[in-house]
Amino acid sequence: MRRIFSKSTPGCYARGVFQTTPSFRWCCFELIRESGRMRNRLCCHLPLKAARWHSSDAFTNDGTPPPLPLSNGGESDFVDLQLDDLTNALGSASARREVGDSSELGVVRENDIPEGQVFSRLNIPISSRQEEQRTNSRSALRVLASDTLEETIQQPTSTGSKQPLPYDDERFADMLLEMEVEGSLDETWQDGRKAYIEDVKEILEVLRSLKVRDICAIDVSNKTSNFDYMLFGTCEGPRHIHLAAWAVQEADALKRVCKIRRKQVDHTWEVVPVGRIIVNLMQESLREELSLERKWAVTKCMDPLSVANAPVSEGRSVKAHGLWTLTLNLQDLEDFEVDYCKDVLLTQV
Repeated sequence: MRRIFSKSTPGCYARGVFQTTPSFRWCCFELIRESGRMRNRLCCHLPLKAARWHSSDAFTNDGTPPPLPLSNGGESDFVDLQLDDLTNALGSASARREVGDSSELGVVRENDIPEGQVFSRLNIPISSRQEEQRTNSRSALRVLASDTLEETIQQPTSTGSKQPLPYDDERFADMLLEMEVEGSLDETWQDGRKAYIEDVKEILEVLRSLKVRDICAIDVSNKTSNFDYMLFGTCEGPRHIHLAAWAVQEADALKRVCKIRRKQVDHTWEVVPVGRIIVNLMQESLREELSLERKWAVTKCMDPLSVANAPVSEGRSVKAHGLWTLTLNLQDLEDFEVDYCKDVLLTQV
């Protein structure tokens, strides 16, 4: 402290702080009080472009230095605070806010959409207006499917002794059971329109941005009425899988009814449904073991004879050859569709 005092003594004499021979304690008190006054003056004059450091020996009657002068002096006596640019920027921003859209905080205004413009599930504009329907769509085969469904709702049929069902609405439960028997539940579960390929490309871009490797997309609309596309990707570990699954769900945040809670119990495989698109994120070891893309692509993207001549079966880890291999693969495909696809759909309820 004495070293600081010895260095600041000439400056204090120049500012008129020391009028007589001071004591050390009194000098410390004056230094603290003077620094507080300088700080207050700087805070009070913030709107000014520059603050001039007072170097005069003149003092007022009560012993306090006079206020800072407002007149412009030499450039060497000023410290540029660059506050004029900030004031002008704030003023122009407020002017633009007054002239432009005066939207309140928290109000989201939708943009003007051209008439007839069609958007995909991920809010991507679609160039072709004609909606593509699946070849095995029940609505495409039966024109009067909606009329039949309406009659079923108005006049439910009852056969035999009717037992109470464990549902709040028994009439609605009977309708669902009858639709399941007829096979029309797949059509009424979601719309009969096929998923847009633009959504598939957008999901692929999301996965590529997160460094997901070996991405594969398969059109399964001709094999099952539950989904239209299945996507497969290889992740490095559990954290990579959970991060990629979260990103896919956030991309689908616009149309989804509710966010599916990821249990995160399986660290090697996670499934994310995006409408009629199923995204499978797996680690490399499990993906090679299951070989799901080969099961879904057989008879569609690959030659069945080449699959039949495969030297090693990739279904159920059985080593076999020839048509036995193809039979096992097709059996796995059927079991996979029944047990896996509908379980994933039921999680969306």
